Amino acid sequence: MATTTKLRLDRFYRYVSDSSGQVKAVFDEIEEIQYQFNDLLAQELERWKEQIGSCILLLDRNPSELSGDLTRLIATKRAEEHRKLEDEIKSLAEEVGTLRKQADADLLQAQKEIDALRSANPELDAREEKLKAQIADLADQTEALADQRRSLSLFPFGWLTNMGKRRRLGKQRSQLQNRSEALLLDLRKVREEWVKRKKDAGASQTALRQRWEETSVSASQTQARLDYLAENIEELSRRRGLEQTLITMDQAPQQGGDVGAALAEMVKLNHSKAAYEQGLRTVAEVLGLLKGLHEGSNRFMQSVGKVYEEQRRYDLKPLTVHLPDYVVEFQSSWKPFRKLVKDEKYLGRHPLEFSRQVQEFTEKHLSDPAIERAFVGMGEALKRATDKWK
Repeated sequence: MATTTKLRLDRFYRYVSDSSGQVKAVFDEIEEIQYQFNDLLAQELERWKEQIGSCILLLDRNPSELSGDLTRLIATKRAEEHRKLEDEIKSLAEEVGTLRKQADADLLQAQKEIDALRSANPELDAREEKLKAQIADLADQTEALADQRRSLSLFPFGWLTNMGKRRRLGKQRSQLQNRSEALLLDLRKVREEWVKRKKDAGASQTALRQRWEETSVSASQTQARLDYLAENIEELSRRRGLEQTLITMDQAPQQGGDVGAALAEMVKLNHSKAAYEQGLRTVAEVLGLLKGLHEGSNRFMQSVGKVYEEQRRYDLKPLTVHLPDYVVEFQSSWKPFRKLVKDEKYLGRHPLEFSRQVQEFTEKHLSDPAIERAFVGMGEALKRATDKWK
């Protein structure tokens, strides 16, 4: 039968606040371990890189003295790297072709736009000159009508006898002015079109030139990489094959002398490096989990705080929250979790043990269903308590 823990609202607020603080404390402890891992891995990486160089020198020195298993392993890795380089060379050749086609297309487009602008120039010039001539002709016709209108006498009775002629001349003059204004508008549009074409062409030429330069530089860099790989493929595949032999070596082959000792140390460093990388992955996972739990606890604490503030402000009946035991059990896991990760110096030098212990603890106490159940349980308990105010 399920049991509950009774807490007054103010104590429930402190309870949630304390739990949030404990989550943060565990987070801080594991963050210290993360610093240890990063520092120690950096030191391991330096030794790891140095050991690779030392091993390559030894393997190159007396290849005929290497064991059959080691010789075959190196040959296999060399062949794999040779195929990878061939694939990269093929890919780079295709990329160079694509980049050069793009550069040529940009150059051709730029030339077409320049040619189009040159073609538009005489065309628009001709349209402008034609409009200007038409406007000048209308101006002459308008002035001639004005002279005719001025020549019609107004005295003593000219205003009466010439009234019809003056009206017709005025109407014709108004029509000519309207046509002239329309032609002036057309002329302005022609000039605006030319300005726009020049502006658009200039902007387009700038963009095309910049893209052509970038594409050309990229093509040159890719071609240089391609040439380097093609010219040095044998040496590169040999070198990379040796590196991959050492990097992926999980167990030292049967080999005596200095080479055998160096390879045994290489395997040891590979294992150490892999252990720290695993430890850092575990750290990242659990820190993400704890960060989410801390943020969720703080948000829930704010909700409880608002309810408690209402109780105090309006002098409401004091509430009691009945927490299910599974919630209490969940919240009680923080102290043992913190104790588990307290010794950052020891765990910092034992990353696999850290990963194993933390993964076992989180799987048992901090699974997604357990987290959801605990938070839902707290929310329902708070709701049941506030229902007493209704």
